[in-house]
Amino acid sequence: MVDILKVIAVLIALIYLNTKAKSRVSSTNYRIMNAGLSLLMFAAILDFTDGIRALDQVPVIGQRAPFHDVLEDQVGDMPGFALFALGAFREIMGSEPVAKLTSGALFNAPRMALSSLLGSKS
Repeated sequence: MVDILKVIAVLIALIYLNTKAKSRVSSTNYRIMNAGLSLLMFAAILDFTDGIRALDQVPVIGQRAPFHDVLEDQVGDMPGFALFALGAFREIMGSEPVAKLTSGALFNAPRMALSSLLGSKS
């Protein structure tokens, strides 16, 4: 039951990325996130086929196949998540200049708020 929900969730994310978000994301980050979601979809389909007993005799898809778990975890899930997270992180960091995040204003804000509450000037 959970396996089909994973397939549906990744499929919805793939459709959303390729229709609505494609114009808002840079082309490099779009390709990275699309590759990651495609690998996650591959792993989700392999995970879904675990519950279908009629496919146990199929060489790669069958649950008894020696490469099934390697394909699902090491080729699909791990690199898929890493690529999607890398593309999303690059897109988020591209929207905010890195210099603004490291300038110190972000870190000085809580200290300035505390000093204004205490009434001291610094």
